[in-house]
Formats: sequence, structure tokens, C-alpha cells
Amino acid sequence: MLKVNSLRKKDIITLILAIVLFGVLQFLMAERIIGSFWELNIFLVCVNIIMAASLNLINGYTGQFSLGPCWLYGSRCLCWRNFNS
Repeated sequence: MLKVNSLRKKDIITLILAIVLFGVLQFLMAERIIGSFWELNIFLVCVNIIMAASLNLINGYTGQFSLGPCWLYGSRCLCWRNFNS
């Protein structure tokens, strides 16, 4: 029987690499080695990754179509417009 709580070795390595990458980026941003332009770009890439993963889960794994991610895209555009003004 397959255990739900068991993690594979590949999953653990991926999790450790993600935590290390997060720590390195936080250090570089705190020390102002990465400028505000790149900080904003990294933020936008992370937001888009989260939205793409949620859309993949909704459409691919469950087979359901939802307009919820469209709301997220619209709210991001609205925030982006307010951020730039």
C-alpha cells in the first residue's frame, strides 16, 4: 500500500534546494546586492509560478475548469497598475 506521508529522496532534495535558494535570495536582497528592479522581477516570476501551478492542479489533476485563476490574473494587473502610478 502506498503511504501518503512518505517523501521520496527526490522530493526531499528539491525541498532543500528550494529552501537554500530562498535563503540566498533573501540574503542578497537584504544586503542590497540585488537591486529593486531585479527584486520586482523575481517577485513577479514567483507569483506567476504559483498561479501556473494552481491552474495546472485545477485543470490537470482534478479535470475541472475554474475561472478562479482569471481573478488572480486580473487582481495582479490591477495591483501592477496601482504599483506603477
